[in-house]
Amino acid sequence: MADRVDLLKRFVQENPDDPFPRYGLAMEYRRLGRVAEALDLFEALRRDFPDYLPQYLMHGQLLAAEGRVEEARAVLEAGAALAETQGEAHALSELREALEAL
Repeated sequence: MADRVDLLKRFVQENPDDPFPRYGLAMEYRRLGRVAEALDLFEALRRDFPDYLPQYLMHGQLLAAEGRVEEARAVLEAGAALAETQGEAHALSELREALEAL
């Protein structure tokens, strides 16, 4: 649905210092099967907003689904370390489960 992508792109442009619109756009690309674009956005999120915890699980799962297991492991491990630092037990549990599933 191009309208949704366009709307999310506009949110990204209007809120360049907010990781959530970028995350939403990455998730929309993932939903649409536009994997390369989703992965590019997840990489940009990791670079620009390394403390934005939700990205790590989705990024790692997408990499794993693409058969990029070692990259997925690195992303999930980084997310688990961040979750531990931030005291986010639920996210840590989800990230550990994803690691075990690799």
